[in-house]
Amino acid sequence: MKSAEFGLKVPLADVHGPVRATFATDDMTADHKAFDLAENGFYCARDAKQRKAVLRTQKSFDDSGTILRRNTWHLAATAVDKNNDARRGIALDQAAPTNTYFSLVYEGEKPAVAGLGEAAFRDFVSYLRDRKEPSTITRPGDANAIFEFGYSQGSRFLRDFVYRGFNTGTDGTRVFDGMLIATAGAGRGSFNHRYALPSEAGNSVMSGLRAVDLYPFADLPTPDIDGKGNEGLLDRATHDHTVPKIVYIFSSSEYWARAGSLIQTTTDGKNAVALDADSRLYYFSGVPHALRRGRFHQGRKRSGIPLQRQR
Repeated sequence: MKSAEFGLKVPLADVHGPVRATFATDDMTADHKAFDLAENGFYCARDAKQRKAVLRTQKSFDDSGTILRRNTWHLAATAVDKNNDARRGIALDQAAPTNTYFSLVYEGEKPAVAGLGEAAFRDFVSYLRDRKEPSTITRPGDANAIFEFGYSQGSRFLRDFVYRGFNTGTDGTRVFDGMLIATAGAGRGSFNHRYALPSEAGNSVMSGLRAVDLYPFADLPTPDIDGKGNEGLLDRATHDHTVPKIVYIFSSSEYWARAGSLIQTTTDGKNAVALDADSRLYYFSGVPHALRRGRFHQGRKRSGIPLQRQR
């Protein structure tokens, strides 16, 4: 029996603006000369000229980067594109060196209204717990309380979901009564903004180039690092009286690679910050972010990511 796919297709907004794509040499074609934006989940350029586009190389995440001369690369169609659309890929005149990171800033077009995903998630769960209307999924009185489990990217989605006020239903009631948020660290993700990339997690490998560890981090209000903000993750839910009971689970990876300590400190790391009264944090020392089956028997690659990029 086939399992049914569950997803959402959102409309595109008829707007355009700056967008960034980040990748490494290993993401390019075999000759290290081309990169397909669309094939790798990024947005196509608004046009193929893009004279103001900037391509920067970085040797490491703390490297300010070197801007490549505009005449050494261009937007171009890629081999996998049957429509020969020059807006969806870039090509270099010379092969890129190994162990190089790229940051491309260009003008994109028609971003997906990704934030509707959070609204749909809220509305579907509200529907499940509605006791007034029977359905093939639930019956009146079935849903006394609803709990949500998220792992890694799914749990970062839940943090963003609560932060943006989606745990308040359209009728003002609480959507989730409780959440088990496992291995999210202190960040959220690229779920609800123009040119969002929901599948991009960012981590110790690419977090310097993909802004997904976003303020605020702690449950309770803390000042932003620039002194301009004073927010907490649960501010909107607190205002609406819809705060869920939350259990956070951390592995060692969340402290090393996911900014996990910022759940417990001010943004500058100088002072401790308490969790919300209805939150608990459990830390499993020495445990990896995720179990990798046969990790020592897969040669130079595991999970599709070259080992040299996992340092």
